[in-house]
Amino acid sequence: MLAVADGTVVAVQDGMPEQVPLQAATHVDKPGDFGGNSVALEIAPGVYGFYAHFQPGSITVQVGDRVTTGQVLGLLGNTGNSGAPHLHFGLNDDIDPIVANSLPMVFDHWTLSGTIELEPYFDPSWPTLSLVGTPSEQTNTHQLFLDVANFG
Repeated sequence: MLAVADGTVVAVQDGMPEQVPLQAATHVDKPGDFGGNSVALEIAPGVYGFYAHFQPGSITVQVGDRVTTGQVLGLLGNTGNSGAPHLHFGLNDDIDPIVANSLPMVFDHWTLSGTIELEPYFDPSWPTLSLVGTPSEQTNTHQLFLDVANFG
């Protein structure tokens, strides 16, 4: 996972185990556990980028570090309240994502790899998830539910 902007690391949580994909989450005992292994960056006064669900032990930064746009923060994982590996990212007005308000945002460029089919997503007995659609370049937009994005 890459830093979305220059900023300062203001919070790090690590040490939560990976979840078993498509199974009920375990080890989520308090509100702060929902994001699993996570990093928060202050990227402007009162603006915090929150990244959740890193692989255990993969986070490469610590509180107080200055980061630059595109710097590796860690590896995509499946920790916290997560049913499959993914990045949960948002811009917030508070360092604590549980009490923060989400801030509006768009991504300047990314590739929509496709969308996960809805029926298998909600049926845990389905053997695999399928990606549908043709990859397309996106500018100044954001992803929708079940979109698979590539920021590379």
